[in-house]
Amino acid sequence: KERKGSSKRIIEKLKICYKYDWQKQHWYAIESAYNSSPFFEYYKDELKPFFEEKEEYLVNFNSKLQNIIISMLKEENTIKNTTEYLHKGNFLDLSLNDYLLVFIIITSGLLLLFPQALSGGVIRIKVENAVLLMNREACVIIDVRDEKKFNVGHIPNAINISLLNLPESIDRLKRESKKTILVYCGSGNSSGRAMRILSQKGFKSVMSIEGGFSEWIKLQLPVSEKNV
Repeated sequence: KERKGSSKRIIEKLKICYKYDWQKQHWYAIESAYNSSPFFEYYKDELKPFFEEKEEYLVNFNSKLQNIIISMLKEENTIKNTTEYLHKGNFLDLSLNDYLLVFIIITSGLLLLFPQALSGGVIRIKVENAVLLMNREACVIIDVRDEKKFNVGHIPNAINISLLNLPESIDRLKRESKKTILVYCGSGNSSGRAMRILSQKGFKSVMSIEGGFSEWIKLQLPVSEKNV
């Protein structure tokens, strides 16, 4: 509910925006960070639906995520919803569990509202997960190294647009704007700058391949060469 002369809303009326494809990018970021971590495989199937299903209201998303985390921790869920504001004590009266729940709610909300800000504007994906993504869907793979290095060797199906020439290639890339764009360079530094440029130009699903072409070679993955 909106109030006249105010931008305040009742929290239960706040809706999640899906214009920005935060779900897919968040899930790939989580997989990249935790796939090799102990026990992640035991919990990923319970967490993944939060990044596939489109919950309409933020409060419902937070509540369901909160409940599943409490269940994973094997804690008793004592949280109850109220129909009106209850003033009980102050913030200093909260227990340790209350503080943890507040932290979970705030963090999940921030991840929804500011996904790129929290990642420094760069969403990275590990090479292994990039390969899975390439096999799962059609992606645009951009090599932002110079042409000479690209000709010596590059990721199969990649196109070469150097970081310097990227701004003038935006119109050409917008024809593929609905696809996920994977950007890489030699080691992962320049691709981060390229990703920021693309994000600023309105591209919604852009990721930087962590470690760049050096990591690709290290894992002994297929390489294409351009005959010149």
